Amino acid sequence: MNNFIELLKNHTSYRLDYWDPDKFDWEKDTWSLVRYCFEYFDIWWNPSKFDWEHSRALARFCSKYFETWWDPSKYNWEQSWTLAEHCSEHFDVWWDPDKYNWGHSRALARFCSKYFETWWDPSKYNWEQSWTLAKHCSKHFDIWWDPDKFNWEDSWYLAQYCSEYFDIWWDPNKYDWKDSWALAKHCFQYFNTWWDPSKYNWQSSWTLVEYCSEHFDIWWDPDKFNWEDSWALAEHCSEYFNTWWDPNKFNYNLIESMNQIGINYLFSSCLEYFDTWFPEVVKRKDSLDINVRKIVTYVSLVLNRPVTNRSISQKIRDL
Repeated sequence: MNNFIELLKNHTSYRLDYWDPDKFDWEKDTWSLVRYCFEYFDIWWNPSKFDWEHSRALARFCSKYFETWWDPSKYNWEQSWTLAEHCSEHFDVWWDPDKYNWGHSRALARFCSKYFETWWDPSKYNWEQSWTLAKHCSKHFDIWWDPDKFNWEDSWYLAQYCSEYFDIWWDPNKYDWKDSWALAKHCFQYFNTWWDPSKYNWQSSWTLVEYCSEHFDIWWDPDKFNWEDSWALAEHCSEYFNTWWDPNKFNYNLIESMNQIGINYLFSSCLEYFDTWFPEVVKRKDSLDINVRKIVTYVSLVLNRPVTNRSISQKIRDL
């Protein structure tokens, strides 16, 4: 039987031919048996020999046989989170608040949210995982919300999934401002309530530009703005070009997170200001990325061709 598990893994035809429940090492190889032979459950299943320390394997791979193997007195309740994840449809059968491992509360919120009113117990729930309540149980917000227990290190989940309850949960002294980008992205309608330039994480300046451009005159601060994100100004705030434009700070080069070149956003969204920004780019050409230099050189050549009926802006659009 030394190589039996390898046979189970690799040779389907041997799974039945070599099976001997009396020789099988149930303590050592139970997990592998369930993992690789779950489709033969009816043949090998033996509750008296099964190593129940590996109960989670049953929940994970044999959930369709739940009614056959389920035994609350034998199941390893330390692994009860797998019941929530893989056997949620049998929740009413296996649920036991006194046995469930509440250390894995998040599995209940994620996979058993429709049974929320049955399992919810604020005294047992693991509040370190309270972000899962915000993400998966937002419709029950009025029931579970407790500002003194919620893990505010994950407060961005409130902004993303519970924005409709903003007026209830918002607390500038508890919110984790390192994730203030979530406020700009998901709670922009409450901008005048949460905005604080001294607390906002300017590293994510692009979220202000993309989602709060209508408040540009309020939040704009060239000294705090992250100029690595200046591409966003070109794309979303072109109407304020004369206010934010700074040729010495604009990021013309490659934006790795987007695999785009900053200058492309000037071409696509700020072409009407071409006569302002392009000469500045030419001045700095030698200090820019090679791909940007190629673009500048090419555009310069096009513009120096004999005059045609096309305007300069049309020439650029034709590139």
